[in-house]
Amino acid sequence: MDHDEAAPTMDHEAREQLIRVAKWALVSSLTFVLIAISGSFSSAHGGIGVLVMSFLPLFVMMPIVMVPSSLLFMLWRRTRRGGVQMFVLGVAWLVSGAASIWLEYPIRRHVFHQVAHESTPLVDALHAYQRNTGAPATELQDLVPDYLPKIPKTGLDTFSEFGYSADPDAQSWELNISVSSGILNWDQFMYWSSEEYPYYYRGGRIERFGRWAYLHE
Repeated sequence: MDHDEAAPTMDHEAREQLIRVAKWALVSSLTFVLIAISGSFSSAHGGIGVLVMSFLPLFVMMPIVMVPSSLLFMLWRRTRRGGVQMFVLGVAWLVSGAASIWLEYPIRRHVFHQVAHESTPLVDALHAYQRNTGAPATELQDLVPDYLPKIPKTGLDTFSEFGYSADPDAQSWELNISVSSGILNWDQFMYWSSEEYPYYYRGGRIERFGRWAYLHE
């Protein structure tokens, strides 16, 4: 009789514990996604998010290990309860990690489309200077004050300055911004006066952003 009454109690305790684990999985997963979204914006601007997003794949690896391990634990009665809890956490973290990685790309695209759009006055001023003088500007400051009141910033927090180089012999010039997206990464966001970009450049893939191009290195 005592044994029969104890069994439901154990089942109830197991359910309550599983519910607590599920709640923790939900809260921690949502927190993880919010941190990743914030990190993606910060990374695109060159902030602390560069470090956050560099370690994101490592966080995703943990649930990848947890899920199959939990299935093994569920094979034995003694470890079954812990296996179920690990499975719930692992699946929740795996889904949130995959969603975070998936969201990073469109967030970065949005940021750099905005940079390309807002740089239009600078690009147009450089083209106007070349048309009027017959040669590209030797430096951006040549545009002030006849073409621009001042040299604009990129709009990116850390990568705030435009780089500029010109080749008078080739009648060409280039704007560029170093936009590292992580450790040991040397991505570039650039504008060539010809607006003609190869598919590959310096060992990396080129992605068009309107008149600009993003070099994935």
